[in-house]
Amino acid sequence: MTLQPPLQEAATVNDRRRSGIDKAQVETITYVVDRQKALGRFRTLPWGAGFEAERQAMGKSIESLWKAWDDPHDEFQRSYDQARAAVSEFTAAIGAHIMRHSARN
Repeated sequence: MTLQPPLQEAATVNDRRRSGIDKAQVETITYVVDRQKALGRFRTLPWGAGFEAERQAMGKSIESLWKAWDDPHDEFQRSYDQARAAVSEFTAAIGAHIMRHSARN
């Protein structure tokens, strides 16, 4: 399971906005679809449902980042930091689960 789509999406939003690109020029649907596909695949794992809260928080934070596109810099930065933190929390929870599972085997 790779989390590249959510990480890439947040980084791309940040990069495009900082580059002065108009949001209308960014193909947002591509990123949203990729994120939904990746998270949908994650949910098919036998233990994936145990991380629903983290998954939802991550998705919502990235959606909030897109919404913050036109906000002042510090508000956008706060949304970006929150999105990165949500992705980190999600990946840390998955990593801890894997480590616990590996320790038992």
